[in-house]
Amino acid sequence: RIPVDKAILNDLKRWRENLAKDIFKNNINLFHSGDSVKDADYLKEITQKILDRIIFIRSCEDRGLVHRRPLKELFEERTETVGTNTMVFLKEEFKYYNIIFDSDLFSPQEWEDNLSIDFKVVRNIILETYNPYQFDVIPLEVLGEIYEQYLGYTIRLTDHQVKYELKPDVRKAGGVYYTPEYIVDYIVKNTVGKLLQELPSKKIKKLRILDPACGSGSFLIRAYEEMLNYYKNQKK
Repeated sequence: RIPVDKAILNDLKRWRENLAKDIFKNNINLFHSGDSVKDADYLKEITQKILDRIIFIRSCEDRGLVHRRPLKELFEERTETVGTNTMVFLKEEFKYYNIIFDSDLFSPQEWEDNLSIDFKVVRNIILETYNPYQFDVIPLEVLGEIYEQYLGYTIRLTDHQVKYELKPDVRKAGGVYYTPEYIVDYIVKNTVGKLLQELPSKKIKKLRILDPACGSGSFLIRAYEEMLNYYKNQKK
């Protein structure tokens, strides 16, 4: 059997490529700046944002963090007569999550209003996130590792074609390297952890933590947990 991390990574790559090709085909007016690199970056940004939102929504559904009809039901009750008007109802879901979570991930984008995406393409992606995946049992570290690998690819437009390939710097380095959990734990305990032991509470309240090389956010999540444990102990 294929390990879950490889399976998700393979699926993410395939979903992203299918979605990017469909967006490019149905919204050619968005990608005619005359600068192929700029157009490719814009296509990557749109594709990435939509897929990130879908994965986030699925993670929330499986963890029981929201009380809303699942995406699966929305797409199963509609037919292919939707055509390329998928964003009409998908945008409503994004609006809801923006109100609940108030994050940059769901903040309204210019391209959302008139974006045409084939219903079949999005439906297939969404339904495949339900079977066989259960996001509530996939550890955050695994998702983080997958995400860093996923970000190692870039998009290129050639002769009206969409191609995904490894970023030049990633190819040169021989791949993406993810920091193992035990190293993250060691570093955070010896930086944030030590500060929490040594600083007076007034200074701890003003503590700010920066990860200048943030990939999947594993260091920041671990630092947040360290802070959370500190405040839980303070309440005791």
